[in-house]
Amino acid sequence: MKHSITIQRLCLFLLVFLLAAPAWSNSETWKARDRSRYEVEGTRHSDDGIVTVTWSNCKTGPALMAGSRNWVMKNGSSVTISCKDGWRVRGFRILEQLENPTYINCVDDNRYKKSYYEYNEETHEKALKISCLEAPSQDIRIEALEDVEFAVYEIDYVKFVSVGFKRTKYNVYSMSGNFDPGIICVLQCCFSQAFLGCRCIIPIFASIVMQHFPPVYLCICVYSNKDSSHTASRPTLMMSS
Repeated sequence: MKHSITIQRLCLFLLVFLLAAPAWSNSETWKARDRSRYEVEGTRHSDDGIVTVTWSNCKTGPALMAGSRNWVMKNGSSVTISCKDGWRVRGFRILEQLENPTYINCVDDNRYKKSYYEYNEETHEKALKISCLEAPSQDIRIEALEDVEFAVYEIDYVKFVSVGFKRTKYNVYSMSGNFDPGIICVLQCCFSQAFLGCRCIIPIFASIVMQHFPPVYLCICVYSNKDSSHTASRPTLMMSS
């Protein structure tokens, strides 16, 4: 019994660890206080050279004190965020000294959603974020519908990971109850990325994931292809209990 509880706890730890892995990302921050008055923002690059940010019409304001300086993104202008090959854009964020922050939108990929925060834990000020956790695009374009002011902008970006499958069909077994194939498919993809190049059978106590289903003890068979040149489409999962 004690051995069984230990295994379950270990599986819970592995599950949380692997589901949190996609959230790891790189971040770059630019601040208006580092610019001169009326300086055009133009094109900027991240320190590692991976991200390029191109503004069509954005420059700093007239503030004399650097600490009070901000950018003005003009109505109808845009900013394009691009990553080098092998990288993807996860999010764009503006904060500090905000004016009309909600009047910007991602116009070329509707998977990137806008979130407005009245309170930011880091700066204790408002923040506007346009992001997608899955980071599907190598570049995105954001447009302003009004003059938008801000003092800081940040870019989050992640390394692209491709997943290969050796088989087109997999068997998933449940020892009790029913479960949602969509959740199992997500778990299977997470494990295939984490254990890329290996062949294993992993038990998962998945009650923390399936909030709307009875707790079940799962055994997911994950087979991933060591040959990265062969990549199959997402496999079919065969369910049985």
